[in-house]
Amino acid sequence: MIEGTIRTLSRHDKAAFIEVMDNAFRPDPLFQKLFVAGQPQAVAAQRSRTFLGFMFDMACLLGQERRGLFVGDKLLGCYILEKSGGSLGRKLAGIGRLLRRVLLLPWRISWSVFAYLNRYMRATEQASPPQPHRYLRMIGVHESARGKGIGGQLLSEIVQRADADPCSEGLALDTENPVNLELYAKYDFRLSEEKRLDGLTIFCMVRRKRAAQAQANNMKTPPGGGAA
Repeated sequence: MIEGTIRTLSRHDKAAFIEVMDNAFRPDPLFQKLFVAGQPQAVAAQRSRTFLGFMFDMACLLGQERRGLFVGDKLLGCYILEKSGGSLGRKLAGIGRLLRRVLLLPWRISWSVFAYLNRYMRATEQASPPQPHRYLRMIGVHESARGKGIGGQLLSEIVQRADADPCSEGLALDTENPVNLELYAKYDFRLSEEKRLDGLTIFCMVRRKRAAQAQANNMKTPPGGGAA
């Protein structure tokens, strides 16, 4: 198991973030569909990295948490975690600064990819919990560091931060890789819905905050403790 330091990613870490996520998501079914299938390798790589750069910029401008695990000065794994609630003024200011990047994005990743991403976001938003919650936008570990506990360290921190958030009742995520379901289940995520979008299966998962889960279980328990 690799022991590293997890810290907030600054704007200076953008290139390292793109490098890790581009490597981590290369086999992902969504990225395969958007940035690999039917495209020259150089074009696919440029579009993938442009999209990841946009995601990093969006996280910075909207005040989303972006954190990573470092060994020395090398980034090996990272994530973007959306906050629940937050300052409306900051969000509006961030959206204003982000607008130019949004307008340029379809020209840089192609209009068809941009349109598909919008459909993907609408589909996943429909499956999101109605209660205030945090959303794990992205998490990835570089292939050179997989199987060494880095993903588990990041997920443990994500769960702790979500549980400590008084404005959140849980944590949601989406994955297109069925191999990930068992890993997330170990952290109390449960499959809430499956979406299908042009042949792609999206697994929508939710983890309820422990306090909320305990309250729900107590409400289900019949008088007398429910012992059989």
